[in-house]
Amino acid sequence: MPFFVNSALDTAVLEKAGLSSVGTFLAMTNNGEVNLVLAQRAVEEFHPPHVLAVFPRDPQVGRGTTPSKVNQAFLPDLMIKTWNQYLMDRDVKLGETILSQEHELGFQTAHIQALIHSGDLIPLLLEREGRLQIVPVGEIWQTGDRLIYLLYAPKPKLLKLLSGSSQPRLTLEKLPEIEDISLLTPALEPSLE
Repeated sequence: MPFFVNSALDTAVLEKAGLSSVGTFLAMTNNGEVNLVLAQRAVEEFHPPHVLAVFPRDPQVGRGTTPSKVNQAFLPDLMIKTWNQYLMDRDVKLGETILSQEHELGFQTAHIQALIHSGDLIPLLLEREGRLQIVPVGEIWQTGDRLIYLLYAPKPKLLKLLSGSSQPRLTLEKLPEIEDISLLTPALEPSLE
């Protein structure tokens, strides 16, 4: 996969990167305002079908100033600098889950939403009907959806030192913190009274 180290504000660089032929454009730097400007420029110059950006939910960045073709990616208030630090410190796990049958979907989504609101989980990708997409803010999840996410999972510093300094690759896996929700929710059994 090619990558470019240059200014994304330069339309010639974006053209060389192939933005005119992509299906999705995602602006994700440490600066939310820059991301929004990049996404707006991508919409104006290249018209990709899907344009997403990581930007803060700010009263000044309201509906009137954000083009309808720019969707907010992942979370409304994603602290990207914090998550970059988690990644550098190897304090994350890459997980996947399949949203299960209708009677359990409410528990699953409530558990995942609680982890999102606590700042411990970022939904990244959603696979639905064979199509993989970046998770936009406000997406309503459905039974059968496959969710790929990052989970904040800090390790004690001593354990990191003992494990060595090599940077392990993130491996996509089913994580018990998400999969074992039956341990976290009260059992729903019919009353015999």
